Amino acid sequence: MATKASIVRDVLGAGWPVSNTAALALGYGLPEPRADGSGSDELYVGKPVANTWRDHLAAQLGSVPRLLMALFCWYLMPDIAALKTLSVSWILPIVARDLAVTIAVAGLWDFLLYSQWSPLRAKAHPAKFNPKYPSFVQIKHDIAWSLCSTLLSSAWEIAVLHAWARGYIALSLPATWWLDWATWAWLLTTIYWRLAHFYWMHRAMHKWNTKRIPDVGAWLYRHVHSLHHKSKNPTSWSGISMHPVESALYYTAALIPVCFGACPLTFWFCKMDLTVGALIGHDGFGFPATVRLVGWKAVDNFWRNQPCICQRGGHALRLVVLFFPPRLQGSHNHWLHHALVQCNFGEPIAPLDWLFGTFAASEADFARKFGPAPSPEAFHAGDEAAAFEDPLPTKPSPAAGSVPSSAASSGKARSTGRRKQA
Repeated sequence: MATKASIVRDVLGAGWPVSNTAALALGYGLPEPRADGSGSDELYVGKPVANTWRDHLAAQLGSVPRLLMALFCWYLMPDIAALKTLSVSWILPIVARDLAVTIAVAGLWDFLLYSQWSPLRAKAHPAKFNPKYPSFVQIKHDIAWSLCSTLLSSAWEIAVLHAWARGYIALSLPATWWLDWATWAWLLTTIYWRLAHFYWMHRAMHKWNTKRIPDVGAWLYRHVHSLHHKSKNPTSWSGISMHPVESALYYTAALIPVCFGACPLTFWFCKMDLTVGALIGHDGFGFPATVRLVGWKAVDNFWRNQPCICQRGGHALRLVVLFFPPRLQGSHNHWLHHALVQCNFGEPIAPLDWLFGTFAASEADFARKFGPAPSPEAFHAGDEAAAFEDPLPTKPSPAAGSVPSSAASSGKARSTGRRKQA
């Protein structure tokens, strides 16, 4: 049963990133370093379905920062008359704003968690799923493609605003959007239809395992989606590091309310959720972007262990630094997807993985459901060679005895594990 304290946690969880950074600086909620030097992924067990009202409350409140960003876009929107002409005067601010959001979120977050100059890197390391850090080659690759995806998201916004101003599409423009029930309906359901869109788009770019018709998914994976999967030890910059075809399709989720003539605010809200959600969800840590230490029990214990400021009538007021709502293991689920490839195409808040049998809660769960998973060496490989190997090799891997290095062994183990899923 939910307590007042748990509800307060969810409410204040919308304070990302200030509350999360403060929690990290004070060391709240971090797992203990492991003696064997392994990553923290074994501490996290995924959840297939958002089956409690607190799950949904946390997901909604976690979107509050994105709503504030959308309101910023709304109130700075140029006059509709100016949008009728494609002009640098209003196009350039959109591009600059989107680039600033991506650089601020991914850049600052990765600096705190990954940079050798960050005062918080060592403190956060026990919560890193993969104990190794990615190569700078991968990070440069991810930055370049993330900025490319950002420009494509700007292109979609420019196209929508221009088409609206020219009368090609119709959007509602309520004087008081906060009193418009249709706008609220779109905002409150965004997390669900947006993630359903992501699941199907994402699933279509992986192997379909079809025999009677061509496996279009395998072709799309090799030529499009494999670029995103080069980041096998992902960071925040990996979130929207995508092939231009994939990023263009990814941001079409924001067009769904546009097709129904909704308020432009719903477009911006979905667009910001697409960007920020992907960046934070790929950070590779169970903390501080999210806190998911084996479900709510550990979080409840964390709450009770905080310093008590005062106690009156059985109710304790505790000094606590709150964190981003637990998004139902979404980041760890997706980290498993990058490591194992053929599972966890969506998130539990829209439980299509559970419905269609593609969910895996852990490496062991993957092995039970789908067959042998990659070896531990491959599972935790963070070296440059493994990060940028061909995800779908066309030639058989060499025999185990002929592999000259641990990096090649890791790549073979990964490839073998995936071929058995075909």
